[in-house]
Amino acid sequence: LPEPSYRVMNRGVDATKAKTEKYEESIAFIEDHSLVDEMAMQLRGGREWRLSEDMLKLEAFPQWIAEEIFYQSVSSNPEGIHGLSPRYRATTGFLNSDYVKVGTNAGSNAHSVWLLTWAPRKLYGIYPPGTKAGLTSEDMGRVRVLDVNSKAFYAWETVYRWWAGLCVEDYRYAVRFQWDPDDAEMAVGERGLFEGVMDMQDMLYEITPQTRYYMDRTTLRRLKAQIRGTEARLLTWVGNADSRQIGDPQTMGGQRRRELDGITLRVTDALTAETAIS
Repeated sequence: LPEPSYRVMNRGVDATKAKTEKYEESIAFIEDHSLVDEMAMQLRGGREWRLSEDMLKLEAFPQWIAEEIFYQSVSSNPEGIHGLSPRYRATTGFLNSDYVKVGTNAGSNAHSVWLLTWAPRKLYGIYPPGTKAGLTSEDMGRVRVLDVNSKAFYAWETVYRWWAGLCVEDYRYAVRFQWDPDDAEMAVGERGLFEGVMDMQDMLYEITPQTRYYMDRTTLRRLKAQIRGTEARLLTWVGNADSRQIGDPQTMGGQRRRELDGITLRVTDALTAETAIS
C-alpha cells in the first residue's frame, strides 16, 4: 500500500504509487453430452421426459464445480480450476499462512471449515469475455450415433457447458480452519471446534454481508454438539419458512438460511475428509 505524507502550508508532498503483482488465474471449460434414444422419446412423452432424464446431470455440474473450487490444483491438473486448498495449504511459509489455522491433526480424517468473503477485488468467480456465467445448454436435435458395437441409431442430443474459474485477488478475505474428529479438544464435550470456528472471524480481514461460512455435515454436527447454553443462540435460522420471495434478504432462493453469529452458514457435501496439513 502507498504511504501518504503530512502536508503543511506552502509545501507539497511526493506522489506515491501502489505496488501490485501480476498473476494468471486458470479457467476450466467443462462439458457433458446427453443422448436419449429417439425410441425412448416416443414412448416416454417427448421433451419434458427428456429434460427429466437430464436432471442428474444438472445437479452434477454445480457439485463438481464446488469440489473444484475447494480442492482442485493446476499443479496436478493444468486443465482445471486452481482451488482454495492448494492456495491455503500450510500454516507457515506463505503470505496467506496467517489465514490458515489447524488443530491437532493427524492422518487423513481431517475436515476444513472455510470463511470466505465473495466480492470484486477480493474473492470471486471468473469466466472468459464473450461467454456466459454458469451452466449453459444447447439442443443439438436429432443426431445419428453409434452403439458399443458400432451400429447406428438415432438419438436426441443436448450439450451442457460451463466456463468456471476462481480468482483470489486479496488472500486476506479467506480463512481456513482444519480440525480432526480424533483430536481430544474437538470431542463432543469439549470446546475446540467451537472456539476455532469463532476465531476465524478475527482472522478474516473484514466481515461483510457477502461473508460465508462453509462446512461439511460432520463439522456441523460436532459444532452443534459443542455449543452450550446461551451460545446455542449463535446458530440460528433466519427467514420465514413460508416465504417464497426470491428477493427477500432473509431467505436464500425462497428458503430460510442458517446463520452462525450473524454470518450465513452453508453446508456443502463438496467438503470431504482431508489429509492433515501442518
